[in-house]
Amino acid sequence: MNPLYASKQKRQLGREYPIKGEDQYIFEMVRDIRAQVIRLHGPGEMRRQAHPKEHGLVQAEFIVNPAELREDLRVGVFANKKRYPAWIRFSSFSTKIQSDYKKDVRGMAIKLTEVPGHKLLSAQLHSETQDFLLVSNETFSAKNVHQFQKLVRGVTGGKKGILRFLANPLNWPVFFRAIGEFVRVSNLLQIPYWSTTPYQFGSEDRAVKYHIAPRNANRDPMPKKPKDWYLREAMINTLLKQDVWFDFMVQFQEDPEKMPIEDATVKWTSPFIKLASIRIPKQQFASERELLMGKNMTFSPWHSLPEHRPLGGLNRARKAVYSDMGAFRLKQNQTQATNPILTPHQFQEKPIKLQPITKMNNKQILETMLAAFAKEDIKTVLSYMAEDVVWFTQGDPKAIPFAGTHSGQKGVLAMFETQAKTIKVKPGTFKLKFMVGGDDEAYQVVVIHEVVEVLKTGKTYETDFSLNILFENGKVKSVESLMDTLAVARAFDTTS
Repeated sequence: MNPLYASKQKRQLGREYPIKGEDQYIFEMVRDIRAQVIRLHGPGEMRRQAHPKEHGLVQAEFIVNPAELREDLRVGVFANKKRYPAWIRFSSFSTKIQSDYKKDVRGMAIKLTEVPGHKLLSAQLHSETQDFLLVSNETFSAKNVHQFQKLVRGVTGGKKGILRFLANPLNWPVFFRAIGEFVRVSNLLQIPYWSTTPYQFGSEDRAVKYHIAPRNANRDPMPKKPKDWYLREAMINTLLKQDVWFDFMVQFQEDPEKMPIEDATVKWTSPFIKLASIRIPKQQFASERELLMGKNMTFSPWHSLPEHRPLGGLNRARKAVYSDMGAFRLKQNQTQATNPILTPHQFQEKPIKLQPITKMNNKQILETMLAAFAKEDIKTVLSYMAEDVVWFTQGDPKAIPFAGTHSGQKGVLAMFETQAKTIKVKPGTFKLKFMVGGDDEAYQVVVIHEVVEVLKTGKTYETDFSLNILFENGKVKSVESLMDTLAVARAFDTTS
């Protein structure tokens, strides 16, 4: 993706403005985080790098009534009247499992089920789930991916890494904001949560942040002698007695300068609008079965309908980090993710069976495909694809002829034929920048640089594009191609 420089443009509502070198910063984050979890866990059980301490995975309902909403708010999961069965995972952020009494960032990860429609991630294209991820702080410590990458480098480097990070006074505001995010609470069912980062709301010119507020204003006092797991005990005791209700709200971006997409340290000041209710019914959830399911469940803001697409550099970084670490963790633990998962209605009836991951050298297959693609050997490329492969290319098909969703080998072949008729890659410019994903991982990501001429207009565009590829049984099941659509569309434009 070519960088867009916000300083040279008048910012627009809902628009993203990536910084220069963002892809490289994201790659370095993935590398550093993976190295840290390997160092911390070695050959033993691999936990999450962030939010590894699970206080509880509970059944819930996400209740939407469009009749109570303005027409322009009836978007995505809020379009129809429905009580979505849901799972909610409450957690603490710190990489090392520590006492609940220590200050920490607290997390609330929601997974709606029975959500129809194609999802953004190739690996979850047909999954009937929608995730919302929120934490106990309203804003984020790092302004952009570069600041976050430096913080990640420091934190994952242990004491020496932190000291190196703090040696530069320019990093101090990031560090102190991060420390300020850590809080001590008495009951996770009684505190508010925020998304901190923005999301699209239907059309490309509308962006929101999410907020979840407890409906009951009462707060439990801190225990006099807090145990290491008192937050879990508080949840157990609360849900043995009563239902718990939250309100799910959004906050619209009203000013692209004062409420920026690309700076998560800025608090938005627009009013909160309620869109749904969350009911966590009275239940007994503390079981080995629930713990096992929570351990093998993966969450990502990109487990989402296109109407709720994550926005901003930090969310683009989360896409790579969450996808890589989720697949890596499950591989190391020799389990499969419970995604798509049982709905809460099915949970009591069907046992959860975790199967060993099938061993396949997907990376080698991908390298062979890329070599064939560079030689325009499309027959070889297609031979490694499943019959029902789905290839999604970002962009508007009216502006970019080969954009859109292409189903089956015939559909993908038609897309390649359209490319051959409309564009030509300049010799020697098709270059692999980096790959993310181990030999046996089902989810692979590659970033490729190329310079392309549009045959009809004679214009050229230069772009880094990523291919997010899902393998299944030794075949490519789905591909998501992302690029600088603005630059490509301009090159195809015959009016300028």
